[in-house]
Amino acid sequence: RGHFTSGGTLANFEAFWRARFRLDHWLSLAAWLLETGHADEDIFQLAHLGWERFDACRAGHELEPQVLAERSYVVQGPWNIARYYRDTLGRDFPQPVVLVPGNKHYSWPKAANIFGLSEQAIWPIQLDRYGRASIDSLRANIERARREQRPIMMAVSVAGTTELGTVDAVDEACELFDDYRRQHNIDIWHHVDAAYGGYFCATFRGGQSLLPERAVRAFSALARADSVTLDPHKLGFVPYACGAFLVREPRAYSVSRISAPYLVEDTDIDHPSWSTTLEGSRSATGAGAVWLSSRVLPLNAQGHGAVLNQTLATTRELAHRLEQGFDNIYFTPGDDTNIVCFTLAAPGSSLRDTNRSTARIIEQFHRSPNFAISRTALGTGNYGELVSQLVGQWGGTVDDDHLLVIRMVVMSPYLGDSAITGALLDEFVAELRRFSAPS
Repeated sequence: RGHFTSGGTLANFEAFWRARFRLDHWLSLAAWLLETGHADEDIFQLAHLGWERFDACRAGHELEPQVLAERSYVVQGPWNIARYYRDTLGRDFPQPVVLVPGNKHYSWPKAANIFGLSEQAIWPIQLDRYGRASIDSLRANIERARREQRPIMMAVSVAGTTELGTVDAVDEACELFDDYRRQHNIDIWHHVDAAYGGYFCATFRGGQSLLPERAVRAFSALARADSVTLDPHKLGFVPYACGAFLVREPRAYSVSRISAPYLVEDTDIDHPSWSTTLEGSRSATGAGAVWLSSRVLPLNAQGHGAVLNQTLATTRELAHRLEQGFDNIYFTPGDDTNIVCFTLAAPGSSLRDTNRSTARIIEQFHRSPNFAISRTALGTGNYGELVSQLVGQWGGTVDDDHLLVIRMVVMSPYLGDSAITGALLDEFVAELRRFSAPS
């Protein structure tokens, strides 16, 4: 179940809204159990009890909705609920946290701000040397939240970062959450931000994908997540603006009920109306474009997936030609999708000097009409392990707070002609050689 949005940011907000709705219900019941002496577990455990136990407990105690509403953070507001916890339960309100990879999209701090969480509620999952979310760090964050009795509103994996194109081990994260659910009765909302990479699923539907096997495993696990964000206006090749939000279970789609007397609400449970979306009036052109596109190019390896497989092949060829053309080229280690990021560094040069040299090359490309490239800066705060490893390859020293890299996204669906593509790649390598030559 799901719906279209105006983009990935709104789709992430939709996930945040629903995860908060679920956690608020479980926390409200936890508060009543603690207040009345019926609790035999701590508040962290109760805040992740799952819908099955929630329903059984509520039915067993014959609790009316109003009982939970009186203890609801969403209904009562943060000040009233903080007072209730202090005066009635003799403790502080357990501030929820959100676990997000260190290379988080800007929409997550925005969501925390909008939905009433503090900036400190966003706990970063450390990145490994490939720039992917570390499963060990994810586990450590869960255990930290457990020790500190901080309910986890949601945990986020990224299936294709817009920065490097790396794909988190979604399958391993799903296994971890399944283990917590089975062994500890701890149910944590798992959201996958597949805004950029989600369409790569088409490359292995009914055919052979050019994705690395680990990326195929990760994308194959999207169906196990509680919710997923997609951006058809990225690798779906439809015009702006079009995003999508999906949930695995119908109940996960539940949100606070909003009414408007002047609008007719559709009560069809299979086709919820406007009251279940953050956006009200919006254009249907994005949804129409997705439908039409999928009719022309089916979402499988023979249709849309063939186009994306071609971009993957061209990406690999670009990296190969760059590697053959330069002795001093260094690529970021994650090669999961269709993004190539690299820098050129002299042996033993410092990170600061390398960044200056890269900035000069980028500036020359921007002045040239021949090729469009982009740039990104990998901060040592988030990408520390990756940066240290890369700088170590050329024997340099880390004396700056970021690594500046040239970023190239191979998205064009018109790269099937090998002769034309080869000529373009050769010309790019030649231009890079001209721009990187000592002045």
